[in-house]
Amino acid sequence: MQLFVCGGNDRRSVVLNVQAGENIGEVLNKYQLKEGFPPDALRVTFQGKLLDHDKTLDSYGIKHGDSLNAIVTNKKRFRVPRDFYFPSSGGREGVELTISESSPENRYRLSLAINRGLKEMVQIVGADGAEPRAGLFDIKSHDKVFQVAEYSFSDLKPEFEGEHSTVVSILSSVDMSSASSVHERQTALIGDAGRREAKYLNARAQLRKARQTILHMERTISARGRTIDEQQRATQELTNTIDMKDGIIQERDAAILSIQADNTRLGQQNATLEAERLRGDRLVC
Repeated sequence: MQLFVCGGNDRRSVVLNVQAGENIGEVLNKYQLKEGFPPDALRVTFQGKLLDHDKTLDSYGIKHGDSLNAIVTNKKRFRVPRDFYFPSSGGREGVELTISESSPENRYRLSLAINRGLKEMVQIVGADGAEPRAGLFDIKSHDKVFQVAEYSFSDLKPEFEGEHSTVVSILSSVDMSSASSVHERQTALIGDAGRREAKYLNARAQLRKARQTILHMERTISARGRTIDEQQRATQELTNTIDMKDGIIQERDAAILSIQADNTRLGQQNATLEAERLRGDRLVC
């Protein structure tokens, strides 16, 4: 049977398929899958009566088409289910991501994009406070995407400044505290209306990447230039040191040669004197 559960942040009704023998807690588990509110963060009433989470629907006489009223009592416990966010690399660009079978919502949306012939897609990958954070992806296969870029909403808006943007319009209308709102906007972002904008964002991201690459190359070239200059200075200092040492060595070699010449001359003089002494040409005192 079907029940209407009214509550959450926007007080709208959500239709749930349930069984009469299910307890209130089980019904709220199904409500959580659609709206993201955990059962222990809700107080539920039927016809003004507070319901016990452990009791069944039929014990309260709740029938097909009845409405329950869910009141959020602990908003701090609220968290949009992970499946409603598309996989994110955490801000790191140029990363291939695999969408696992445990993320049926994300696999469904990727399949929907592929069936529509999209090569790029924009999806909500998280939140910065109350604002969505969007990821731009290249579609690689039925379960793989390549994250080209990631934008906060405040970063994304200037990309389309001065013109109407379907992507910005969809993201500006999402209620990040409502899982159903996130789900609806995720699906809307895959529509054909965003095809041109996704291509534009992809081109801008590639241009930004190219600029970053050029800037990195310029910095690398500049750093290498400084390194070469430092090496040349070091080489020149080493050359100067070698030249100075060569000069010292030459001076020492010249001094050694001079000493050797003096020694040779003195030796010759001594030999001459000794020869004269032996001949008796000189008086020896």
